[in-house]
Amino acid sequence: MKILIADDDPITRRLLESSLAQPGHEIITTHDGQQAWETLQRMGEPPPLLVLDWLMPGIDGLELCRRVRKTPELQLAYVILLTSRSHREDIVEGLEAGADDYVTKPFNPNELRARISVGSRMMKLQRTLADRVKELEGALQRVSQLQGARPTG
Repeated sequence: MKILIADDDPITRRLLESSLAQPGHEIITTHDGQQAWETLQRMGEPPPLLVLDWLMPGIDGLELCRRVRKTPELQLAYVILLTSRSHREDIVEGLEAGADDYVTKPFNPNELRARISVGSRMMKLQRTLADRVKELEGALQRVSQLQGARPTG
């Protein structure tokens, strides 16, 4: 699973990268919100999981989260906001901006991996649901065609 990390602190970026590196994960790191946004826009298949630092120069994590939620190709991404801001009001603001989860710094690598696992399960469920909807639409279309082919009279 692709995971995009956006954090302006090189040490935190490296910690995130090493914490999330495991078989089946492709980690894409960006050094700020602007680079993350540009990366997301040019990718053919955007990553389903995003870990965004809140406080970054230029486009911060909150603004990036809002942009992701307004972009049809990115709306279903699972967004984890990572920040040193830990007041209840901050958490509410982050979630209202569209984050699916909120992790405070300094982060615990085991907790972050567990939250990534939750996000991964959510993405798999969304894919399964989307596949089932397509199957149902196909079945309805076949039923319609069969009803149209039925002799009348």
